[in-house]
Amino acid sequence: MNIWKLAGYFGKKLLLFFASILLLSAAVFFISRLAPGDPLVSYYGERVEKMSPAQREWAGRRLGLDQPLAVQYACWLRNAAPAYVSMLALAVPHMLGGTYIVEMVFSYPGLGTLSYESARYQDYNLLMLLCILTGTAVILCSMAAQIINEKTDGRI
Repeated sequence: MNIWKLAGYFGKKLLLFFASILLLSAAVFFISRLAPGDPLVSYYGERVEKMSPAQREWAGRRLGLDQPLAVQYACWLRNAAPAYVSMLALAVPHMLGGTYIVEMVFSYPGLGTLSYESARYQDYNLLMLLCILTGTAVILCSMAAQIINEKTDGRI
């Protein structure tokens, strides 16, 4: 297979992945903004009732509620991005485990089938190699998430 076709395929999948993450995050933000109730009440709780109008205005400015929705979304996305990246890194072991199970149930050739066959025929060297590769993939994804979080968010 041509390397450029393969790179184009993975590039399309990566672009689709980021577009869907951006679309989902926008949906979460705008649905939460359309929810009934005052955002100040959800942030400050019952203390809002004791605030004067000037304090409420100051609190709204402090939370950026006086900004346009696009600016609010950009600030929200900057604050939510580390959580998204961390969740994606934590999902890698679950995806690998699910892949192993799906390969076994539907008899797909892959790492899950190879792991099962190596355990069945007592090929422990191959089984150890597959465990090391899987563990390395999980650790590398966690390290990548940590590096991305450190670079994008100065608070970490």
